[in-house]
Amino acid sequence: MSIRPYQKNDEDGKAKTFYKVSAEAINKYTGKRVQKMRRGIPSIPKAERVYRELWSICREEKPEGLNLRLWSELVERYLDYIEKNVRTKERPEGFSLSLSKNKCSQLKHTRNWDQRHIELVTPQFVLSYLDERENEGMSRYMSNQILQQVKLVFSYGVELGVISAN
Repeated sequence: MSIRPYQKNDEDGKAKTFYKVSAEAINKYTGKRVQKMRRGIPSIPKAERVYRELWSICREEKPEGLNLRLWSELVERYLDYIEKNVRTKERPEGFSLSLSKNKCSQLKHTRNWDQRHIELVTPQFVLSYLDERENEGMSRYMSNQILQQVKLVFSYGVELGVISAN
């Protein structure tokens, strides 16, 4: 915690004491160190409150431009990433076209989650959904493939910094 006093002359020429607050934390989405600072705080109690606010902002701030909230948005972003990295003559290390098609077809089974918030797609939710599909006749192999794709989508979300953990 860094709360530092400094003097500043007001209009009458009197020196007033203000506080400069700086906070730093490891961002839970990006894993990088983030630092924030604010000046001109008139009292120590307010400075301590501002410090806690800044620390929380440093820790919880999501990366800019990645404001994905719904499952459908994350899946779209993942499938775009796969399509952009399909193997070509110029990019021989990319994904094969058949792999891309398989991922798309397996993720179609999660279309009824499209309006669901990302944080509500929990392991318990996914497993209960797949158990229901197996009771309706889906094979164990197919449900495992879908589970694998869901895990890959979440791993991609962690890499982007949209979610904190898989």
